[in-house]
Amino acid sequence: MSKSLGNYVGITEAPSQMFGKLMSISDEMMWAYMDLLTDRTPAQIAQLRAQVESGAAHPKATKVALAVEIIAGFHGAKAAAHAADEFDLIYSKRQLPSQMRTYDFSEEGDVNLSRLIDGAGLASSRAEAERLIKQVRLSGTAKRS
Repeated sequence: MSKSLGNYVGITEAPSQMFGKLMSISDEMMWAYMDLLTDRTPAQIAQLRAQVESGAAHPKATKVALAVEIIAGFHGAKAAAHAADEFDLIYSKRQLPSQMRTYDFSEEGDVNLSRLIDGAGLASSRAEAERLIKQVRLSGTAKRS
């Protein structure tokens, strides 16, 4: 893991953030994480790897179990299970998170996006909101109906 390579998982990060990062590691890298970050023996890891390679175990299920195990060690089993459930809800079931901040705005007519971002506290100022907006790049084909 390396912060400069962008593949680190901070032990003080929120469980859901840790879970997402652990799920994004490659299937091949999963074995190194398992070796370095769990109490599993090399024989146990080799046996599990053989099960994945033979198709007896699914790599995603194995990675979920790894993420839960690592997170439970730092944040407890309940937090790890909640992170796994939230990940499944959002990325497998394609639903909204169980807890999500919402913002109400009562402006009429045209609404300035930078004003909304600033008003929601998502930027330190309206000028900062405008800088953030300028960084957004969209690609694809727009269709009007």
